[in-house]
Parts: sequence; C-alpha cells; structure tokens
Amino acid sequence: MRNRAAAFHRDNRGSGIVTVLVTMFFLSALGAALLFISFTGYQVKLSERKSKENFYQASAAMDQIHAGIEQAVADSVADAYTDVLEHYEDLNASRPEGTGLEDYLQQNFQDSFKEFLLEWNHPDDEDDSLFSQRGETVTYSPKVLLQFLNCPADGTRTIDETNDIYQMTTPNAKIELMCAESVSKGENDLAMTLEGVTLRYTARNYQTDITTDLAVKTPLFSYAPGAYSVNNISKIALVAKTGLQCGAASGLILSGDAYAGSVTVQNEGTLDHLNGLLVSGDSVVSDQSGKFNTAETSSLWAKSILVGNEAAVQLPGDTYVADDLTLSGASASAVLGDLSAGRARGKYVGYGCWSSEKPDDPAVNSSILINGRGASLDLGGLSSLMLAGNGFINTTGAEEGPTSYDYIMGQSIAARSDQLAYLVPEECLPEGFPANPYLVTQAINPEKLSSAMDKVRSLAAQESYYQYVGGVQDVYVHLNSTGDEKIAYLFLTFKNQNDANQYFKGYFQEHFHDINNYLTQYLSYYRAAASSMSGGGVYSGTISDGMVDGGLTEATAPDVLSIVSQQYQTRYKNLCQTLNEGISSNKSETPYEYLVNTELVEALPDTQTGFTDSSGNLEALIVKGDCMIDSGIPDTVKIVIATGDVTVRRNMNGLILSGGSATVRGNVTVQSDSDVSAALQAENGGKTLLSFLNIGSNTGGQGSGGTCWDANTLVEYADWSRK
Repeated sequence: MRNRAAAFHRDNRGSGIVTVLVTMFFLSALGAALLFISFTGYQVKLSERKSKENFYQASAAMDQIHAGIEQAVADSVADAYTDVLEHYEDLNASRPEGTGLEDYLQQNFQDSFKEFLLEWNHPDDEDDSLFSQRGETVTYSPKVLLQFLNCPADGTRTIDETNDIYQMTTPNAKIELMCAESVSKGENDLAMTLEGVTLRYTARNYQTDITTDLAVKTPLFSYAPGAYSVNNISKIALVAKTGLQCGAASGLILSGDAYAGSVTVQNEGTLDHLNGLLVSGDSVVSDQSGKFNTAETSSLWAKSILVGNEAAVQLPGDTYVADDLTLSGASASAVLGDLSAGRARGKYVGYGCWSSEKPDDPAVNSSILINGRGASLDLGGLSSLMLAGNGFINTTGAEEGPTSYDYIMGQSIAARSDQLAYLVPEECLPEGFPANPYLVTQAINPEKLSSAMDKVRSLAAQESYYQYVGGVQDVYVHLNSTGDEKIAYLFLTFKNQNDANQYFKGYFQEHFHDINNYLTQYLSYYRAAASSMSGGGVYSGTISDGMVDGGLTEATAPDVLSIVSQQYQTRYKNLCQTLNEGISSNKSETPYEYLVNTELVEALPDTQTGFTDSSGNLEALIVKGDCMIDSGIPDTVKIVIATGDVTVRRNMNGLILSGGSATVRGNVTVQSDSDVSAALQAENGGKTLLSFLNIGSNTGGQGSGGTCWDANTLVEYADWSRK
C-alpha cells in the first residue's frame, strides 16, 4: 500500500494539460482585457467625435441667433441715422447753450438708436417684437430668437408661450431655447445686454447646452467714417482688379493686404505672401515649376487652387477655398499647415457645400483632387481641415451621353485612380460589353443599361454597399487613334451625397488594398490632417515610398457643414467686393471700384497726374491707362493708381491700385507702408489725392463712402459657457 501511494505521488501524468489549461485561461483573460480596452477606446473616440459634431451644430445655431440680433441692430442704426439727419435743423436749433453740436448729435443718435431697437419687430411678422418693456423692466422674446433659426422644409417650430416651450425639431435634431429673458441696461459703450440666452441642441442621443449673454454696443455717430479710414488703408499693399501674374523666373515678396482678380505663378516664378490678407477673386494657379507660398501670419481666400506640373504651394497659415484644391500636374506638391513649432497650426477650410439645389455641380463642392502622377500632399501641419463637399468624376469632353458629365464620389479627398471604384464591375456589364471601359462603334441602347443596373442591384445581396447605387450611366470619349471607335465607360451614379458616401465606405472596406495600390500610383507622399470635418470620406494615415498605413474617416453631418459654409461664403463675397469681411457693397464689383472714385479719375485732363507734398516731393501718381513702376518713378512715390495694367520692375513700399492686371518682372518686393496715410494728403492744383478715393470723409458719389457700421462688431458674445 505504501509503495502504491509513493508511486501515485511520483506519477505526473496529466500535469501538462493542467498547465496548458491554466495558460490558456490567462491568455484568454489577457485577450479579453485587450479587446475590452480597444472597444472602450473606440467608444470614447466615437463619443468625442459625436460630441464635437453636436457642439459645432449648437454653436452654428447660436451664430444664427447672433446674426438675427445683428439684423435688428443694423435696421435700428439705419433708422436712427435717418432720423437724426431729417431733424438736423431742429436739433441744431434746440441745442442747449454751451453744448457742442457734435456731442448733441451724438447723444440724440444714440438715444434714437435705443428707441428703434426696443421697437424692432421681426420682418416676417410685424406683431412679433424682439423686446417688451414694462416701466423700467425690459425683456427679450425667445419666440423671436427661435424665428432667427433657419428651419428646414422638413422641420417644425413649436411655440407655447404659456409653458415657456420654444423649440425647433428636424428629423435629425431638436433645438430648445431656455432663456432668462432679462435685459440689462448698458454702461459706457454698451447699449444693452440680452442675458442668459440658452440653447440646448440634442441629436443622436448627445446633448449640448450653450449659454451666453449678447451684448449690444452703442454705435457712434459720424457723417462719413467709411469702410476704410485714412489710417487703415495703409495696411493694403496691392489691388489688381483682373489679376496678379508672376512668371519667367520672377519673384515677388508681397507684404500686407492684397486683392487680385486671380493669381498666377508659373515658369519658375515665385510668390511669397508674408502677412495680412491675400484675396483672389478667382483661382490661384501655380504651374510650370511655379512656387506659391504664404506665411503663418497670412490668410488666403480664393475660389480654387490649381497646382500644375512640377509646381508647389506651401500654405502654413489659414486658407479658405470656395471650390477645390487640385493637384493637376506631374509631381505637383502641396503642403498645408505648419509643424515647425512641434505642433500643428494653421487651418484649411474648403467651404463649398453639397446642395440639394445643385447636387451635380462640382463648382459648389469643396474637395481635394489629385489628378497628376507623382503628386505630394502633406496635410499633417493642419490643426483643422474642413472640406464641405465631395469630389466629382469629371468627364467633360465626352462626345455623347448625358447632359451632365459630373458624377459625385464618396470622398472629399480623391485621386484620379479612385474613379475605378465607380466603374460598373465586369460581372454586371451588359451582353456584348466584355470590359469596362471598352471600344464601341455605337451607343449602348437603354435596355442594356437597364440590364446592367439590374445586375448591380443583385450584387447587394452579397455586398450591401451596392444598395446605394442609383443608376448606371454611359459616357463616350473619342480618340484620334481609334478611328470610328469610341471608348465607352459605364459609371455607377448616386441619388445624393449620402448614398455616394455609404457606397465608397463599403467599397473601401472590401477593397482596401486595391484602393491603396491605386493611390500610390498618383501619390508619392501623403500625410493626413490630425482633425477633419468633411462631406465625404477622407484618407487617414500616410503614404511614403510605396508604404501605406491608414483608413477612411467618416463624413460629417451635412447640416453642420451647410450652416458653417454659408458664413464663409458671405465673408468671401464681401472680401471680393470691399476687401473687408464684414462689409458688402452692391455698387462695387471689386475693391478697386470700392476704393477708387473712377468717375473723378477718368475726368482728369492729363494721362498722368502727380501729387506732391509741401516740399514739392512727388508722393502719389494717377495714370490713365497702363503704368510701369521702375526707376523712372522715384522712391518717394507711395501710391500709384492706374486705370490699366501695372508692371512692377522695382521694389514698392506703399499702395498699388490697378484697374487691370499687375505683372511682376524680376525679383521685387511690394509691401504696405504707413507713409501712405500722409501721401493721401499730397496735392495737385489744390486737390488732394484723397479726394479721388472713396474713403475717409470723401464719398465720391459711389455709395461706398458715407456713414457705415459693421453690425458684427456691435453685437458681441459675453460670458459664454458650454455644458
């Protein structure tokens, strides 16, 4: 018995399976813990993204209320100003002895402004007053604030004043106003403050509360402050109505605010904008080894940016683009943002947004397109990237097919090779169409297109993303080398932006490696932005030396992008008219007409008119026609106004205003100069140069001078808080 017990203790058979089971248990526990941590991280990231989207939406809604208050203020200022001018003689007669006229008019204007503001009614309903007054107590109306919000066609407003319910509901969200309603009287430069304006935005089970006071400043009365004063016009370096050109190995260093109808840098030319605003009324084009650069302190506004063969753009500051950034040439390069300080700074805003009114119009969709091989796109230095639109497949030049040749894609950043994802797959092609594309001699009949669409629908059972396809469209391109044959393409089309997004999201997940292989054919280098908002998918990660790492970020809710985009569109429109974000003009096409009194300039008897200071030094020049700025014009000249084209061959410290184009020859610097203010007082025959401009106290009959207030500066947020 004792020997048997000893043998049992010495027998270790089965211990191995116990060890394996214990090891597997620990590995399973470790794996479960890792999966839990990964899933939790994903949930946190998703929650953070959704919460951020909710905040953007809530902030945009509050901006609409702010804009509504601005409208009330603007109307009240206009009424008060008219009232003072109409009663000017009476006010002058009733002015107390010892009181200056200017101070008396100022006081009456401000009192009149407050009265008109308290009486302001919403334009859609004259019975809805923004303010109510009982004795000394003033309150504001949440009902009117709710009416300031843009209500979509499928949205509803609910107003129950008895129970203090003011809300707007859309299929995707609910906005509630829970306001304090009290108004405090202002002190010093404040007229009044709307206290405790609270907005609650709820969407996708996320809730954001924003509470703020809206402070209304008291406007100052003046006969003609003008949009540009004598002092701040010295911030402008250049205005070229039709365009700015830099080429033939020329170089321009531009410092200060500037406007050009378009900007072109080509033939190894270089343009560096060092600070201030640079506004292009049309495209910024860098082509044929041209280099276009801005600085961290520079803000660029343009309709679009086009980068051609061997050309490069570097935009470390803030960039705002109405349409696309397109890398169209071989080895084109674009670097957006700046990482030199160790963190991303600078932003890129493409604010052209997909619209139900123009769903097939790429001109109103902002995206980044890579159409040239060997391109380089570095977005890693951006603190934020916004692309409100989607890319389009452009088949302009096709000889037959539909009337519209633009097909929406599911990406906001897209390479030309991505178009392969939107070709009808071979298994769905109609009979007699063995490949896509394929050479044909005649158009495909509609029945065959219908059969192809039926086959595409049948794929949805295997790949769910095919359910988003809206149709099949044929496109034909004739090449001289093919004789009578034409290349026929069959493209998948989509009914709306969301369907295109969902299709490509599914396609990308299924064909990840194929898409990345396509990308490396066009992109030699790519780095994504750290944070992005986009109408379609945006590639994440990096592409370098054929190595691919990344995925596809999801699209942002269209209503968020739409609201934000509208604000940028207004700002760009104003800049193209007045070179001021907050001031528009219906009487000036460009800043040139806004600043220059063209009627008085054309009435000058001489082709060239000089203006001198008290010592006889030439300080300003007006030229009727073209002008050459070279050694023939002395350095003392600080302002050159030309009705035609201007060619710059030497450095210019001051202001150039061209009614045509500005062309750079050689390497020159054009920069704004504070001495411009003094040069405005230079005279010729008793008339100052200022009298030929629509600034300061001179209105010039153009409608751009006169008294002017920026309502945006008269209404401010105060004590802003978010929950």
